[in-house]
Amino acid sequence: MEGHIYVYGIVSPWQDDEPGKYGEVNLKDISNQLTNNKEADTLIVHINSMGGDVYEGFAMHDVIRATGKKIITQAEGLVASIATVVFLAGDERRITENSQLMIHNPWGFAGGNADDVQKYADQLRKEEDRMAAFYASKTGQSVDDLKVMMNEETYLNADEAISKGFATVKVTQLKAVALINKFNMTEKELNDKIEEKGNSILSKIKAFFKKQGLIKALVLKTADDKNLDFGEDIQEAGDIQEGTPCTVDGAPAEGEYTMPDGTIYVCSGGKVTEIKAPAADPEPDAALKTENDTLKAQLAERDAALKEAQDTLAAVQQDLADFKAQITSDIKGFRSEPPAGGEGGETVRKPFKSSK
Repeated sequence: MEGHIYVYGIVSPWQDDEPGKYGEVNLKDISNQLTNNKEADTLIVHINSMGGDVYEGFAMHDVIRATGKKIITQAEGLVASIATVVFLAGDERRITENSQLMIHNPWGFAGGNADDVQKYADQLRKEEDRMAAFYASKTGQSVDDLKVMMNEETYLNADEAISKGFATVKVTQLKAVALINKFNMTEKELNDKIEEKGNSILSKIKAFFKKQGLIKALVLKTADDKNLDFGEDIQEAGDIQEGTPCTVDGAPAEGEYTMPDGTIYVCSGGKVTEIKAPAADPEPDAALKTENDTLKAQLAERDAALKEAQDTLAAVQQDLADFKAQITSDIKGFRSEPPAGGEGGETVRKPFKSSK
């Protein structure tokens, strides 16, 4: 009995329940697919992926191999970067005639001081060595040859993939299999998922920047020149709410603190207990109200004059368009005649005929 596993999309380390909706695949998804195919004695792993996270890719390889079943991997389109590691989990490794594999060195980015960056670079070198050794154990190629291919970012067509030991057989057509459509969803569900995914990624990015010391605590200066520190979890004043921690000069905030715009933060025990909005502006006096009414009337007159000018301009533009159309019509109907007296003289032209 055959079971089918689908590695379609970017190999992602975020363990969402439905990564396929974002064009991704993760270890949780692979584990769920394996559970749904536990009765199968042979697993066909269909792969179309541009790669992704190195650790997630190796984990997928190991989980698939750990089933103890016969594994057939099948390249369908592009199998690139860490997706090639998943592809090499197969006892039999098929590649369709128009598919390609791509191998290269792992890459990434790092922040911090020179030591931090150097540590990251050293780790990347270790990953390069690990992947080259892994490829060598699966393909029979030498580590040195594989490192050259990885440095050059090498693409292999079906025949090349077989000759280099990555694939074992080329297939000319795919067998039709049943695949549940995992992409049926309403527009609202899609928007909710996108927002959820975005918030999740944003949280992880913020956590990384905080760890690197790139995100600092929000500190607001009061009207009497005191510094209110709301901690690194608050990035803007709009995030402050009741219960938000607050300190003044390192001590828990106590009492009321008035901001330059009139906002008052009431604090107790180092936490915000109440936020008082600025007092509303008083009613304008009679003279100011009269001036305001006059300005409104002048503005209305200006708007009316502008509307009249716009209408006049539109009418002129229409007249110009009509005139252009008339001239074009007259030119198309014009023909030249030779002078009465034979050849050699200047050409005599009929006058334009106006339709008006």
